[in-house]
Amino acid sequence: MQTLKEVELKFDQLLLDPNNPRFAKHSDELVAEDDYEEMQSETFSKMIQRENNFEIAELAKNISKNGYLGFDRMFVKKLKGSKFLVIEGNRRLAAIYFLLKQEESHRTRGALAPEIKKTFLKIPCVDLTNWETEDIKRLLGLRHYDSVKDWRPLPGSFNLFLTYMAEYAKVNNIEILNSDHAKHFIYDQNISRKIADIYAMKEARVKSMILTYRVYLQVLEYHNDINFETTNLFSIIEETISKEILRKRFEFDPSAGQFSENGLELFIDLCIGKDGSAPVITEVSRGESTLRDYAYVLQEGSDYDRERIELNKEKSGDVKADVKSSQNQRNLINTLKQIKLELGKINLDQIKIDDITDREKEIIDDLQETLNKLKGASGGKL
Repeated sequence: MQTLKEVELKFDQLLLDPNNPRFAKHSDELVAEDDYEEMQSETFSKMIQRENNFEIAELAKNISKNGYLGFDRMFVKKLKGSKFLVIEGNRRLAAIYFLLKQEESHRTRGALAPEIKKTFLKIPCVDLTNWETEDIKRLLGLRHYDSVKDWRPLPGSFNLFLTYMAEYAKVNNIEILNSDHAKHFIYDQNISRKIADIYAMKEARVKSMILTYRVYLQVLEYHNDINFETTNLFSIIEETISKEILRKRFEFDPSAGQFSENGLELFIDLCIGKDGSAPVITEVSRGESTLRDYAYVLQEGSDYDRERIELNKEKSGDVKADVKSSQNQRNLINTLKQIKLELGKINLDQIKIDDITDREKEIIDDLQETLNKLKGASGGKL
C-alpha cells in the first residue's frame, strides 16, 4: 500500500458516497460520478433511515456534546472541482449533516454551541486520490469485514461480487457492463483467491459470499419484487449453498453459481411461495419450519417425509420430529435384536446355579428389571 497523506477539509467540501457499500445491493443502483453531488440529499435520506442501521442519530448525539474529534480519519478521494468523495467515514459526515439540518429546522429551540460547530471547519482526512483501486479495496476490507463495523451480508457480498467481476473482466481481457455481470459469471478459484488477498479474508468466505450473491441475482430475476433486507432470504441462500444435501436438492452448479431451472422453482416454492402461497421455509435455524430442519429430513428421512414438506407444505420442524421418532424406534428394534443375538450365544444347559457369581446375578437382575419396564411400556404384563 502507498503512504497515507493527511489533509484537513471543511465539511462542505465532502460528499457522501451514493454507492456506499453499506446499502448498495445491485449494479442498477450504482450512481455515476457526475451525479454524486445532486444525489447528496437522497443518499443522506437513506443513511438516516432506521432500517438501514447506520445509527446516525446516536452518533450525532455524541458529536453534539463533544464536537467532531477526528481521532479516526475520514478517507477521501478528490473529484472534479473542490469536492472530495468520502470513501470511509460516511456515517460521521452524515451525523454532521444531521446536526446542521436539525439546527436549521429548530432555530428557536437552541443551536449547536459555537465551539462544536468550529470542529466541523477542519476535518482530518486521509487523501487516497492517487491510490490504486485495489489498495483502496484492501484498506476498506481490513476495516469492514470482521472489523470496525461490518457491512451487512447483502451489501458486503455485492461489494465483493463487483470486485470479482472487475477482476474477471481484466483477466479475460473483456469488457463487461454491470448489467451483464450475471450473464458472464463463471467461478474462478484463482480470481477468488486474489479477491481474498485484496480484502484480507479467508478464501472460503469470499467464495461463499460471491456465490450467494450470484444466486441472489438469479432469484431476483425470477421474482424481482422481493425485499431481501426485510426477509431472511439472503441468509437462507447462503445456508443452502453451504450444505451438500441442499446443494444437491436444488441442483446447484458452483461453476455458474446457479440453481437448475427445477431447483430454482423448488427454492422459490419453499422459501418464497408461489401463486400467493406462504413460504414453507421461513428461517435458517430458528422457528417451527427452518432450512436446517428441512436439510435434516432430506438427509435422514424418506421420500415420503420430504414430500410432506415439499408437496403437503407441512412444517419442517414437525416432519423432523417424526423422522427422529421413527429413528428412535428403529434403534430400539436393532438394539433388542442385538441383545437377543448375544443371549442366544449362551449355552444354558452348561450353566449351573452354583457357577453364577454375585456380580453376574446383579447384572441378570438389572436385565430383568429393564425387560420388565420395556414390557410395561409396550402394554404387556410385567
